[in-house]
Amino acid sequence: MSRLIFVVALLLSNAESKPTAKSKKSIEDFHLNLYKSVVSTKPDDNVFLSPYSISLALTMVTGGARGKTEKELLNLLQVPSRDKLDPLVKQLMSISRLPEIKLANRLYPDDDFPILPTFKNRLQKLYNSTLVSVDLNAKDATPAIDEINTWVSNQTGGHIKKALDKNDLARNKSTTMNALLMINCLLFDAKWQRGFQGQNTRDGNTFYPDIGPPQEKKLTLMMRNGLFPYVDLTSEIGARMIHLPFENNDLIFTIVLPNKGITLSQVE
Repeated sequence: MSRLIFVVALLLSNAESKPTAKSKKSIEDFHLNLYKSVVSTKPDDNVFLSPYSISLALTMVTGGARGKTEKELLNLLQVPSRDKLDPLVKQLMSISRLPEIKLANRLYPDDDFPILPTFKNRLQKLYNSTLVSVDLNAKDATPAIDEINTWVSNQTGGHIKKALDKNDLARNKSTTMNALLMINCLLFDAKWQRGFQGQNTRDGNTFYPDIGPPQEKKLTLMMRNGLFPYVDLTSEIGARMIHLPFENNDLIFTIVLPNKGITLSQVE
């Protein structure tokens, strides 16, 4: 199936927490490497993920880790030392000030999994997050799953009603125990700077598959005319790129379209 790259760009900066060039690059490198790793496993599938949410969740775990685990997590996030972690967290959390974004984090430790008070305080201070103990290893995990799904539904305005089912807490009872479940919710609700009119939505024959015999894909497309930031990257990557702004100019929707005859994997 033909694919495009869609990106919502969040400008991670504000008056109180300005990112250094080095920390900003570490975030960008981690997000790019994560995307490449995910798409490489299934290059012909569509991919939808939030590198921001994943990096934020990893910083939460890193804050409670020590020893070899801490070192591996810092290396994964490309953070040189532990003292550089908190500035990175503040930078990531800065987008929660945007009215278009609802951010919520919560950790669910198992009833028998001990949590240090210092870690609880850290979660509350840096992430505005709480911990709720549940039985993650019960034969019937329904109460824990219902508790978590209800919270996720409330945090996302009902857009995500079922984040987990009983299979997600399944385990190999002979060797492993569920210790901690980390939930990150990110609700994005923004309006275009100049919206698409319903009467301009029409059928189009525009897309072609990356593999197989040449054939057009009939799709319903939103249409509008306007002036947008546009870059022709044919000579660099064989693609074109356009930015569609939201009402809040700190948010940009970027579309990368490979040229005819160029696959998305080649662009990536």
